[in-house]
Parts: sequence; structure tokens; C-alpha cells
Amino acid sequence: MDALLDELHPPPPTTLVVEDVHWADEATVDTLRFLIRRIVQLPVVLLLTYRDDELSRDHPLTHGTAAQYAGRWCWRFIADGWDGDEDTWHARLAPGRSLVTVPLGEGAVFCYADIASGNGKPPGDWRSHFDEFGGPTSDLLGQGGHAYATPITEVDQPYAFLGRTVLIGDAAHAMSPSMAQGVGLALEDALVLAETLSSLPVREALPAYEEQRAPRIAWVRAQAHRRDSARGLTPAVRDRVVRLTGRRMVLAGQRTLLAMP
Repeated sequence: MDALLDELHPPPPTTLVVEDVHWADEATVDTLRFLIRRIVQLPVVLLLTYRDDELSRDHPLTHGTAAQYAGRWCWRFIADGWDGDEDTWHARLAPGRSLVTVPLGEGAVFCYADIASGNGKPPGDWRSHFDEFGGPTSDLLGQGGHAYATPITEVDQPYAFLGRTVLIGDAAHAMSPSMAQGVGLALEDALVLAETLSSLPVREALPAYEEQRAPRIAWVRAQAHRRDSARGLTPAVRDRVVRLTGRRMVLAGQRTLLAMP
């Protein structure tokens, strides 16, 4: 890598063109990432071309180039008329579907629903997928005609900063909402970044920030994927696992989250 940097450093400025990056292997992509991380210190214009329709989900170039569809669509809305427990979240699960309610007080409740769909947004009225849930969910879903709908996507940037530009929150590490930590991680990012910048020069602070945050973000992402996988179990197995270990799993996860960010 040092030899590559030496070749690019002498004047005049260099334009480096790399074509058909969709055919690049992991080693080539790693080299490009190495250059991108240092591009602001180099007299180089780096131009990459690739066909996005040639990239599979597991291609190394997909990591950090764009948000990746996670295979589910979700709907969110606030309903009125909640008369259940005010301090308890409720999750209702079915194969390929889930509905979560979070009481907000004074009869209001936040509703979140998602549906597994490998082919984009499910057609028709999404609420029809939850007809079998019955009970109070029918009244809540009746208020969801104008719910905010969006695909669930993930972002897994190979770096947190580029030069003096820092990515935080979902811009750097959007992930499945199964751990409900999107806002929390963004706030932690801001706190850690501020503390690091206050104690170190910028050139040292940004790598230190990235090094401190990476393990925690990776842990939360892994836990979210683990929960998503558990939801894919057959109902009989899933229900037994949740009854036997659900409380222990949730408490263990929360204890880890309580550690310093």
C-alpha cells in the first residue's frame, strides 16, 4: 500500500479511473477503501464506474455504497382508544409478520407493523395480512389507513469518517429496528464524537471515535439480526423459545446496552 501511495503523491495531480468495479473482488475493494480513506491527503481524483444491477447482495461493493433492502416493509402510525397497560409494550407475531404496540399515554398508542417480502411492497391493503390477529388489534388497524410505509433498509459503511466528514446514526449504520436502538445509537455517536473531539486533535480524534464505536454498533446489529432470525422460526418452536428464554434474553441485552457507549 505504501508503494501505491508513493506512486500517487508526486505532482502533477493524478486522475485514477477504475472501470467495471462490479467485477472487483474483495482484495480490490479493500484497496479502493484504503485510497478513499486517504483521498483528501492525495493529489488524486478517483473515478469509479460500476453497474448497480450487476451487484448481488453479498458483493463486497454493496457494503457502504447504498442502503440495502432487508427484505421487509413496515408501517407506523399512532392510534387512539388504547385501554391496555400503559407501561407495557406488546408484540404479536405470525409467520412473516409482526405487530408491536407501544402505549404513549392518555389512550394514544404507537403501532408498528412489518411484513416479510422479498419482492418489494406487498400489494393491496397491508392490514389484510393481520386479519387473523383479531381482538383489539382490529380497532387499532382500522386507524392505520394513512400509516407511514417504508422498506426496511440497512447501511453498513466500511468507515465512519472521510477526511473531516463524519457519518453518524443511520447514515453510517442503519439496521433492522428489532433492537429499537436507531435513535439511541445516533445520540451515542454524537456524545462520543463530542467527547473525543474535546480531548484529542481532529486527526487523532476521528480514528479514535471510529475505533470506540465500531464494536458496540456491530454488537447491536448482530443482536437485531439474531432477533429477526428467531422470528422466522416455526410458531411452535418460536413460542417455546420466547416463553423459556425471552425475559432472560431481553434483560441480558439491556444490561449490555447500559454499558458506556
